[in-house]
Amino acid sequence: MVDEKVGENLKNIKLPKTYATANGYEPVPLDLAHVKLTPAQLTLVDRLDENSYNVWTRDRVQQGWTYSTVQDIKPQRNPRRVPYRLLDERTERTNRERRCQAMGTLLGHGHHIEPRDPESRRG
Repeated sequence: MVDEKVGENLKNIKLPKTYATANGYEPVPLDLAHVKLTPAQLTLVDRLDENSYNVWTRDRVQQGWTYSTVQDIKPQRNPRRVPYRLLDERTERTNRERRCQAMGTLLGHGHHIEPRDPESRRG
């Protein structure tokens, strides 16, 4: 379900020129400060984050990456090749913030995201 008019009120955040890259690209993120996620939406963010991480890990395995305590690009070793629940706090926080931004973008554009029923909340 989408509320068509809601997205019309979204504004971009004006970033300082220091955000411009050498090729002239300037990011223009949406101002989502007014968008608040419900507890059910935050639960969904956690599920999206875990699944996204599992997809990322699957892709790394298919590419031949293995686990190591330090990241080493040439031999394809990465310390994040661990179960999701064992991720370091910084990685977990960064990933969660990205998913919250994605969820906020959908909500900001007028989408309504709620579980259909309590049974759909279980994993």
